[in-house]
Amino acid sequence: MAPSFQVRDFQKDVVYLFQFPGNETASSMSPYCVKVEAFCRLHNLKFERRNTFSERGSNGLLPFIELNGVQICESQVILNRLAAHFGLKNYEDALSEGIGHALEIMIENHTLHLLRIDLNRTLGTLVEVIVKQRVPAFAVGAVSSLWTSYMRRKTRAGVKDAIGQFTVEEYDEMLRKYWETISSSWVDYLALAHIGHAYFRLPHARSYIHELIDSAELSVFKQYLERLVRTIFGDKDTSTTAQRILPFDENCDVIMQIRPFSGSKLHIMVQVNATQYSQPLDDTGISFVQDAVQFACKKSGPTGNMVDFKIEKVGDGKYEERLLFCSFTFETHDASLIESKFTNNDNDPKFVVNTLALVFSEPNSKFWRMKVTCNPEDIKSSIIPSEEFLQNQ
Repeated sequence: MAPSFQVRDFQKDVVYLFQFPGNETASSMSPYCVKVEAFCRLHNLKFERRNTFSERGSNGLLPFIELNGVQICESQVILNRLAAHFGLKNYEDALSEGIGHALEIMIENHTLHLLRIDLNRTLGTLVEVIVKQRVPAFAVGAVSSLWTSYMRRKTRAGVKDAIGQFTVEEYDEMLRKYWETISSSWVDYLALAHIGHAYFRLPHARSYIHELIDSAELSVFKQYLERLVRTIFGDKDTSTTAQRILPFDENCDVIMQIRPFSGSKLHIMVQVNATQYSQPLDDTGISFVQDAVQFACKKSGPTGNMVDFKIEKVGDGKYEERLLFCSFTFETHDASLIESKFTNNDNDPKFVVNTLALVFSEPNSKFWRMKVTCNPEDIKSSIIPSEEFLQNQ
C-alpha cells in the first residue's frame, strides 16, 4: 500500500522530519530522530520538525521524512538518500570513509545497546516525561509504571540478542572500554545522536554514562560533545536547550546570537521585529555600535568594520518593512581583535535601528554576560516570526 503523505503543499528540497517530541534538553526522545536532525543541521539542509506520537512511516516507525513528495523511512536510509539527493560528501578520502563506516557500525550495532542497558537505570524518568504529554495527570503514575516495566523487558531482550547476556557491571565495563577506541574526528552526527543524546537527554536523572563522560579521563570527549551541540544546534548553553537556532523571547524586538566557529571566526545572526515601531525599517537597518559601528544589517546585506574584519553573508536573509533577519560570518586574522573590539572594549555596546530611531544600550559588563540581548522594559513584541522561518534561513 502506498504511504499516505502528510505534507501536500511541500516546498522544494525542504526536509519534513516526522519525529517523537523532545524536552528542554533534547529535540526528541529518540536518538534516531536526533541523528536525522543533526545530519540536516550539520549539512545546512532546510528542514521542518513535525513532532508526533501518532503518525508513522510506511515501515510503521519514526523517524521518517518527506522530501519533494516522497516518503523515506529508517534513519540510515534517510541519511543515504539525503546525501545522494543533495550531493553531500561525508568523508574527505577513502581512508576516512572506511574508518567512518566502521565506527558507524560499531556505534549502531554495539555501543547503542550498551547505552540502552544504561538507560534502563533512568527509564522510569524518561517514560514519565513522555507519558505526561499524552495522558491526564491522575493516570501518569500508573501508565508510566506499566510502560517502564514493558520497556525494560524489551530492552534487556534486545540487548541479549544483539551482544549477549552479561551482568550490569560487565555491560558498564564494555561501555567504558568503548571510549578507548573512538575518535572524535568521525561521524559527528552519530556521536551526538546516540552518545550525546544519552548524556543530555535527562541531565537530572544521572546514570553510568554521566559518570563516565564527567570523569577527568573523558574531559576531552565531553568538550567534543559540547562543541557538537554548539556547532550543530547553535546553543551556547548545553544545559538548557538544543532545539532552537535563535533563543526566542516573547518580549524581544531585537535578538542577536553569536556562535564561535573558532577563536577568530564567528557566525552572527540578528533579527529585528518592528511590528510595534511607529515607522517601518528603512534602508539603514540595524547597526551594532561599540566605540564605532562594528557590523550592520542593511537592505543591501551585512556590512561593518571591514578594516579589522572580513564579513560574508550566510544565506539569503530577510528584509521587509517590519522584519529583518541577517546571518553572516565575522572573521579576523588576529583573534585578539574580537576581544579588544567587544568584551574588552570600555565603550558600552548598543543597537541602533533606523539611524537613532531606536537605541538599545547596556553597560559593557552586563551586555556580554546576557544570554539574550533583550531589555523587555524598553521594547515589546506581539508578533514573533515562526521557528520554521528561521530554521529555513
